[in-house]
Amino acid sequence: MIDYEPLNARQAQQVLPQLCDVLQACVVEGASIGFVNADDREVITQFWQNKIRSLASGECELLVARQHGVVAGTVMVNYSSMPNGRHRAEISKLLVRPQARRQGIARQLMQQAEQRAREQDKVLLVLDTRSGDVASDLYLSLGWQIAGSIPFYAESTAGILDATTVMFKVLKKFSAISVLHSLSPNNVVKRGSRDGQQNALCPIYRSKPGIKYKIKPALLTSLLAE
Repeated sequence: MIDYEPLNARQAQQVLPQLCDVLQACVVEGASIGFVNADDREVITQFWQNKIRSLASGECELLVARQHGVVAGTVMVNYSSMPNGRHRAEISKLLVRPQARRQGIARQLMQQAEQRAREQDKVLLVLDTRSGDVASDLYLSLGWQIAGSIPFYAESTAGILDATTVMFKVLKKFSAISVLHSLSPNNVVKRGSRDGQQNALCPIYRSKPGIKYKIKPALLTSLLAE
């Protein structure tokens, strides 16, 4: 049986060795989660101790999955402390112990993390993941979208500089005007361009006299209020 629950700072401190075990096991498997040496238990412990302090201050939330009473998976919701970013949160440390995978734990943790963010009235979630990792398929299946990729972003456990994919999910539907103001050039194609010609179903808006643009429909569907 698998149980899911949020942990406060005191509860996280009580299972600190288990949190370290999960992270360490994922690094051994080659996961790109910020660590390159799985044998450096001191660094891994220091990471979780810092996160426990952040839990105590309300800067983040920690959700765990327990299997037979032992922590088998984690995910963190990190809240922005800057005034212009209080509407968003970052998902990080989605980890599942290798022996506990293929049981839907990662999906359930993500869904619960998203729900926690909604309960905190967050509008936008962001994350990054190593380009090409299977985790990207999970995020896409949950409605996340790709913002872009950054080459040479993180060193792997094998010493390779891997690219990372930046993803986002909007938790609230917006009016058409709000969407248009927030769109980046990467999400808009100029009418008459190859992309615009290939998809005649794109809605059109006018940004300058005589110039019309089309919004990529997948993005528009995810953002617009019904």
